Amino acid sequence: MRYVLAGLIVSSALVLGGCAAIVPATQAGAAAIAAHGGAATVAVGAGAGAVAGLAAPEIYKALKRDQETAQEPATPGSFDAFLAASQSEVRILVQRAMQARREVLVVAGVRARSAIAHGRAAFRDSLSRSVSALGEQEKSFKGELETLVSKLYSPADIDVKDAGERAQAIAYRLRSSGAVPLLNSNGPIFLFPSIPSQSINVSGNFPASYTGEAVPQLTIGGKSYKAFDHGPDRLSFAVPTLELNAAEPAEILWKTGVISVPWTPPSRFFSAQEIEQLGIEIAVLPHSFGRMSMDHTITTTRTEEKTRVSREVSPDTANTEAPNRQCLVLAPQELAEGWRIRPGTSAFVPGAGRAGLQNMDIWKLGLLSETEQAVCWRASAADMADAPAIQSAYAGGRAEWRISATIWREVKESGITRKNVDLAWGSRHYFRYPAGTWKLRYSKTGSAATELAAADESHPLIRVSTDSSGVTVRIYPF
Repeated sequence: MRYVLAGLIVSSALVLGGCAAIVPATQAGAAAIAAHGGAATVAVGAGAGAVAGLAAPEIYKALKRDQETAQEPATPGSFDAFLAASQSEVRILVQRAMQARREVLVVAGVRARSAIAHGRAAFRDSLSRSVSALGEQEKSFKGELETLVSKLYSPADIDVKDAGERAQAIAYRLRSSGAVPLLNSNGPIFLFPSIPSQSINVSGNFPASYTGEAVPQLTIGGKSYKAFDHGPDRLSFAVPTLELNAAEPAEILWKTGVISVPWTPPSRFFSAQEIEQLGIEIAVLPHSFGRMSMDHTITTTRTEEKTRVSREVSPDTANTEAPNRQCLVLAPQELAEGWRIRPGTSAFVPGAGRAGLQNMDIWKLGLLSETEQAVCWRASAADMADAPAIQSAYAGGRAEWRISATIWREVKESGITRKNVDLAWGSRHYFRYPAGTWKLRYSKTGSAATELAAADESHPLIRVSTDSSGVTVRIYPF
């Protein structure tokens, strides 16, 4: 169905899905494109003048005004209706992800919308079919799409990233070199506020030769920029950063752009040129990614020593035949705490006071055995001939004695060192910290902190990777 608007013929044909209506604050024109699944087609008659002569916002307003009465709704239960519903569902997910500052879901969702757009273009001849009457290829695509969309709801970033990568693979597989203009990806494209002028480069299928004013143009926030370079598989636009109204944003500022691509369908029997409207997501980044703190746990070992003494024993000096045996044995609790006897440190200790064995000549002493757990000594009375002093000293008396030894253990002590780092765009930070000894906390500008203790490359703007010797943190662009 077509409608004549200001000398133009506007087609309500849905060529492909895009991402033009993800951000709620976009212009009315973006909303009009979103109502058509992200793409609008405008045909310019021979007398309508150059494509660039009509500002894109005027087209959007016309589409917005007429969409309720002009749009041909998809037949309920058709493949077209399924794709439209999937596109709308993903668009809402992406919008919520932008509000929640969950960039991994934004990227995955935009890629999912690209996959839907490529599917719509690849299976355009089957759009009117009932879902139950689809061919094998269409059924397979439908199943893949349902699986990846369900994974977008996962709270785990790695699952969401995987869904985005699957969507990207589907879009690549369904890419076409046909006549219909189509983007390989609907973004997002990241821009830096500190660069005065930036190039927005997109790839895809642009089957036209552009001359004069009839060249593709990009519209952002009501301002349009003509492609300064173009080819059958690429378009490049120069955008002054100040015109994005995003000077040093406190957080990521999302904007929707619309690329207007003039082309002539090969099946036309009259001289007419159409304009394909392709949505693309643009993110203006803050002045830096944010900050991080890297905690490193350092473990040191120190040796602890102390003297351990056995209980006292009283050998019988009157019995010169029977040796007296004494052992110092570490208790189970001491062994559990890591204490051990240091070899070569045990000694005979006379008892204290008058009853002590003060005269060492009275006794025969000897080390019987020594291990890390126990040490044993013996003491027996000396022969009278060998120790005559016993006759006038402690003959027939008793004397106490003990065993002493040095016991030791190793004590591990842990301490934490912290490094605070500014995460500038394009920066790379390496820490020679083994696995299990570090913990990273990073805070994106305008967002809460995220904590990591292992590799994580799911985020589109920061990647944390590890190897056998350390951890590397990289910030976009990688």
